[in-house]
Amino acid sequence: TGEAYDAKKSFLELNFNSPADIDFLNNEFGTEQNDFVIYKSAYYFNEINNSININDQINQKILDIGAGTGCTARIIKALIKKSSICIIDINTSIIYSILNLLNRFPNSKFILPNEISTDFNMNLDDYDFIFLTPKLIKHIPKSYFDIAINTDSFQEMTKNEINKYFNLLRTTLKKENYFYCSNAAEKVMMNESKEEYIRFAEYPWISSDEDIFYNLTYVHKDRTTKPFFVKLTKLSLY
Repeated sequence: TGEAYDAKKSFLELNFNSPADIDFLNNEFGTEQNDFVIYKSAYYFNEINNSININDQINQKILDIGAGTGCTARIIKALIKKSSICIIDINTSIIYSILNLLNRFPNSKFILPNEISTDFNMNLDDYDFIFLTPKLIKHIPKSYFDIAINTDSFQEMTKNEINKYFNLLRTTLKKENYFYCSNAAEKVMMNESKEEYIRFAEYPWISSDEDIFYNLTYVHKDRTTKPFFVKLTKLSLY
């Protein structure tokens, strides 16, 4: 990103800027920030909301895979107060979403990875936020989530890891579901010292998945020339 890049200006030039608009973001994150991650997260929320019209009257159960700093989850919870959000992330990253979300929602009900034992019988309905590492995903019940999100993290995984998460999605989403996915069109990853091309089009989509839209995304406009795809789809289940 060059010094001249202005995340706020780029966000305002995009079409999806409501309901997570500038006034909302200023109130939520402060007027002095000009953080691309925040504006990118707002764009993701707005694009989902524009397509499926989620609102705070619906008790949405949402799965966020690779949440990073947790800004997308924060925007969702601030605008859809009845939502419950399960975040899956690696040990070195999940602490950032934990700190962000629990500082913002100190009175929320939550459970942390270290509080889950191997024989733990978890009722997800008891929590606003569930924080899980990949080793704990076996605790997620089948046919539970309404919406799943993955942004900018499948592109950092091997094909085998991506396949595992698609298996998780196809077993833990409800029959009527939505999956929002935005990742690099192609990225080279190292897998056991060998190059592996991770391509969005080669994720384990199947012909019976029902796409709402599938196209290049402009959320990275002016920031990078690398193409990114975005897809909102209804996943077929196992």
